[in-house]
Amino acid sequence: MKRLQQILKNLLSNAFKFTERGKVSLQVAQAKSGWTAGHPQLDTAEAVVAFSVIDTGVGIPANKQNSIFEPFQQADGPPAAAIGGTGWGFPSARD
Repeated sequence: MKRLQQILKNLLSNAFKFTERGKVSLQVAQAKSGWTAGHPQLDTAEAVVAFSVIDTGVGIPANKQNSIFEPFQQADGPPAAAIGGTGWGFPSARD
């Protein structure tokens, strides 16, 4: 539960940080799809919850969207290893 709280806090924090005008919203709903079939826990779960953070901020360039869940790198900066962290806001083992 702590990891989920940390992830949501980081997603919302970034949404607010990069949204000068407009809105930021958090939506929570039962997920009907959106994960790869064959996931042992999700395939057998009675229900799966999806969290969506939506904002009108600067967005993520299309050519960077596939890398969102890869090890963290800033779009215009060095890999996280140079500055610490894992990408979800979790401290690295050395922090």
